[in-house]
Amino acid sequence: MSAKHQPQLVDNRQKSNGPVFEFGPGWGAKTKKFLKKYALGGDCSLCRDTRYVLLAVIIILVVGWPYFKKMAGQQQPEPLTGQIKIAEVVQPGDSKIKFARRALADYLAESPDITLTNGQKVFIETILGQGITSDTFKTGASIEFPAETMKSAIAKSKSLSPSQLKYWEAAAKGIRF
Repeated sequence: MSAKHQPQLVDNRQKSNGPVFEFGPGWGAKTKKFLKKYALGGDCSLCRDTRYVLLAVIIILVVGWPYFKKMAGQQQPEPLTGQIKIAEVVQPGDSKIKFARRALADYLAESPDITLTNGQKVFIETILGQGITSDTFKTGASIEFPAETMKSAIAKSKSLSPSQLKYWEAAAKGIRF
């Protein structure tokens, strides 16, 4: 055959501007290779030392894990548990919303790590105010809000959509907190 009549090989692969991923050994195979080389069966002194270090780390993790979890739990206590309640006394001239606003302010004073926008605060006040029944809302009456109620209202306020938050922010204009 002459050079003119030889078939031409055409590269049909498309060129891409992005990364090209090639298949190779996965994490399992890489880990197995590492363990075989350094931990399970090498003849060098580094291999024997590595085995002992890995064994010591595993023992420390197994023995120390419950202690670590206990210490981590002691360092970060909940600001308010479900057993604590925010109690307020209904004052003359209070509305349900004004009363709920005072209870929310007390809760936020005890939980300084919680930050809310004014719109979120108005949303929470509305939820809390709607939960108060008319027969319990009398001057001098003490009304309690469980911490779980406050936490769920705060969680709902943080999950508001941008359009809902815009509505509540507009409702919050002119309110002093």
